[in-house]
Amino acid sequence: MVAAAEFTKQTLLNKQEAKVLRAAESAVAESGVDWRVMAQVSLGEILRTQNPRAFAAINSKRVDLLLVSQFGLPVAAIEYQGGGHYQSTAAIRDAVKKEALRKAGVDYIEIMGKHTADDVRREIGRLAFAEMKKPSPAQARRFFPRPTAFRGTSPGQTHSPDDRNGKGTGGGSEGEQAS
Repeated sequence: MVAAAEFTKQTLLNKQEAKVLRAAESAVAESGVDWRVMAQVSLGEILRTQNPRAFAAINSKRVDLLLVSQFGLPVAAIEYQGGGHYQSTAAIRDAVKKEALRKAGVDYIEIMGKHTADDVRREIGRLAFAEMKKPSPAQARRFFPRPTAFRGTSPGQTHSPDDRNGKGTGGGSEGEQAS
């Protein structure tokens, strides 16, 4: 079957997702943390569960971008939600992704079409700042019995540039558009 089929190349990301990727890469480079940005990552490659049905529900789902720590662990998923995103079953698929990531302690950042590259940089900068404030593993064992006690944000917390300081700013018009 494969031998008889014709194949062509296609882009990994659409134009808007590619703009978010560039903004994310720039933000990581500026942040001072040793993270990488990966595109179109399958949740089945980064999340584990002992429940076969739950794993089947997330295995083939992908996130647009994934921030990965220097140790190869997922830090945050970034999803671009363009204008036509919430059609059909997209909301259900997103809810499944968000819940699985939340349970695994992976942050979730939603980027809407109205958000700018500056909004993307600000969100990643906020996560990087929280990461840098965390003590080293040696310091954690010495001062705290449970390392999770000093995480800057709740693991698996969902973020959007609109919820900075509890205020919906809407992204404004500063910087280049991420969409």
